[in-house]
Amino acid sequence: MEQTDSTGEIVEKPSLTEEQATRLAERLYGFKVETLRPLDSYDDLNFHVIVDGDTSSPHGYTLKVTNGTDSQHEDVFEAQNQMMTFLADKGFPVPQAVPNLWGHVMTLENLRRSDNGGCSENLVRLLTYLPGTVYHDVPMTVALAYEAGVFLAKVQEALKDFSHPSLHRPNYAWSLAGVASLEKYTHCLHDDRAKEIITKIVQTFAKKVLPRMDELPQGQFFIVLTLNHLERLSYLFTLKKKLNLITGINLTRLSLL
Repeated sequence: MEQTDSTGEIVEKPSLTEEQATRLAERLYGFKVETLRPLDSYDDLNFHVIVDGDTSSPHGYTLKVTNGTDSQHEDVFEAQNQMMTFLADKGFPVPQAVPNLWGHVMTLENLRRSDNGGCSENLVRLLTYLPGTVYHDVPMTVALAYEAGVFLAKVQEALKDFSHPSLHRPNYAWSLAGVASLEKYTHCLHDDRAKEIITKIVQTFAKKVLPRMDELPQGQFFIVLTLNHLERLSYLFTLKKKLNLITGINLTRLSLL
């Protein structure tokens, strides 16, 4: 499956069978896979892996195979790994990168696609798995949205003390510096009223905010959760379903201002 990134470049999602993913995990990490199942993903491949006899991560691991386009930016994923370690040290429930047999927390692998037999180079990581129900699978309530906002605010406040040059990506689609570029995508909206509102917001932001970006705090993470972002961000959180308490956060799609 192909997606388009923020620069218009075609992003081809990796294609591996469960058998291929199992062999990959066992070869890189030296354990025996007991079970492996696909997880929801956008333009990468994610698998939940349970390991035979392993107790260091009782809920298993997430095997992440990054698309070939993003895999060219290894420094960004190194920054993500450092950010997750930083937050874990502050007590936040976030995944942690697991070293492979050679002591590396990620490796660039030449993988054969299961759909067309072609090959691509993909970054492979193994992260500790956070148990729970994803935000997408529970009803949206005001209380849950409020809790998510409070949780993200705490994360954002903590990240004021974290910085990495590779996360300063003004051309990244999710960076506030790139908001003006969204106007060229409004033709995808079929609701004329929604198109009008979004166009006005983007144009106002470009006119009033972008010229003053240098006056705003730099190097801070800006994390936004709105009803309109649920398609992507609804998989950001894990929570205890019965209590609707947020128990974890996946921070692999964030960018600095």
